[in-house]
Amino acid sequence: MSTNEDQSEIRIEAQKIISKSSRNPRWEDTKVLIRGLQAEREFSLLEQITDRVARFDPQVPELRRRQSQALIETGKPAAALAVIREILPRTSRSDRESFELRGLRGRAYKQMFVENHEPADPLAIDLLKKSIRAYRTTYEEDPRHYWHGINWLALQKRAEEDGVASAKGVDLAALAKKIMGTVDASHDGRPLDPWALATKAEASLALDDVDSAQTYIKEFLRHDDLTSFQVGSLRRQLEQIWRLGEKDEARQGLLSVICAFHAQLPGAEFPLSGSSVLDYKQQLSGSEPQFEAILGDEGPVTIEWWRKGLDAAGAVGSIIASNGAVIGTGFVVHGESIHDRWRGQKLVVTNFHVCNKEGRDKGLPPDEIEIAFSAMEEKVRYQVSEIAYESEPMAYDCAILRLNKPLDGIQPIAIARNLPVLDQNAGGQSRRVFVIGHPGGRGLQFSVHDNEILDIEQVAGAGPQRLHYRTPTEPGSSGSPVFRSNDWRAIALHHAGGKAIKRLNGKPGTYDANEGISLTSIIAAIGAV
Repeated sequence: MSTNEDQSEIRIEAQKIISKSSRNPRWEDTKVLIRGLQAEREFSLLEQITDRVARFDPQVPELRRRQSQALIETGKPAAALAVIREILPRTSRSDRESFELRGLRGRAYKQMFVENHEPADPLAIDLLKKSIRAYRTTYEEDPRHYWHGINWLALQKRAEEDGVASAKGVDLAALAKKIMGTVDASHDGRPLDPWALATKAEASLALDDVDSAQTYIKEFLRHDDLTSFQVGSLRRQLEQIWRLGEKDEARQGLLSVICAFHAQLPGAEFPLSGSSVLDYKQQLSGSEPQFEAILGDEGPVTIEWWRKGLDAAGAVGSIIASNGAVIGTGFVVHGESIHDRWRGQKLVVTNFHVCNKEGRDKGLPPDEIEIAFSAMEEKVRYQVSEIAYESEPMAYDCAILRLNKPLDGIQPIAIARNLPVLDQNAGGQSRRVFVIGHPGGRGLQFSVHDNEILDIEQVAGAGPQRLHYRTPTEPGSSGSPVFRSNDWRAIALHHAGGKAIKRLNGKPGTYDANEGISLTSIIAAIGAV
């Protein structure tokens, strides 16, 4: 797998091409970069760069195919279908790109089915049928393209479970065995690649052979050439189409292992609804043997790490304005972890520019907001009874809130007393951070994507200590906790980000970065009051 340094180089090079409007980038000059962006799940950048290159090379099927992939992954499946409809007639039906594009057409319909409609909705059923048809016809034309076959198999199984009348009449067991045979024949005795292993895992599930599925997933996750894109694709398929989270304990365990493994990879980013946090935590209770069986000695370490991450997610809340808009994020801490005078209390930390006493600097006063924690079993909205501390944006951009009701059932986030040491020789882990928040006012989301710490401000004496990092955030993330990657302890309060941020420690120039204020400097400031 690639390193954070590799990702950073890919990202920087892509941004250069996107920003140079006078240059005419062509496919031959950018294809290696474009393929790398997809492998690292840099889909936002992939969408931008393929759009730009397509202005000058609109007839290149692989370019338009990767553009379609980026559009699907960034939540625009209808736009992807438009690109596919444009380029598909210009390909030879026997070409590999034609098969890939037709498969992506099935993928777009599948995503529209999963994301936008209830199973009983006639429109949802129509989308499911269109997806099945796209995969089935492509596979039946040439069964060597077994990835279309496995998607047909998964969707056909889903249609049967949903009671779609036209889904009957397919021998799923025979289809699964045929696909597995094709996978083996295509490799002709050579070791299976990650996609082939994922395919055989899904086929095993169709045959109700959970033990074999576990074996293939074990080989998949240990493969030397595995990418975050491949892990995310399998996770999504098992979660959304096979619905393993709703199955028996053994199948739930397979999903838990993949989710925990995926969350640790650079390039992982996925939403966590309140119900999914609760579901994942429930699934962990019986998953210990599978973690160890699949991940070996790292299994117990990974399960504990994932459990801590889910606990942390449960302590992250959305800050909601009176009009219902999510304007920021806040997180629960033990009062004594900030100052001894708050011992025994649970407090919420957010930004001054989200909430402050007088409603200044775009923030709202406390009587105009509510706070909700989507991962709580009982859905409760809290009001702010008091702002215990606040500091303006040019200082610490911090507000500490006391709520009107006890925060029962929420485990506060632990605060790290030491910041990571940016030792170039210590490996990537020492430079990684995670963010959990409500980007764009959407639901709870892990952001584990391109998560390298760029720099930590070295300050002499009192004053805010800033951290710069690449973890992408959006409006709504303001007030999110920034976590140390190895133990889920919070190290900073996220408060800003964007393009052309001035570098820290007197270094010349600017870069694209996000900025957090170290919690240790905030604690020191409160202690001095």
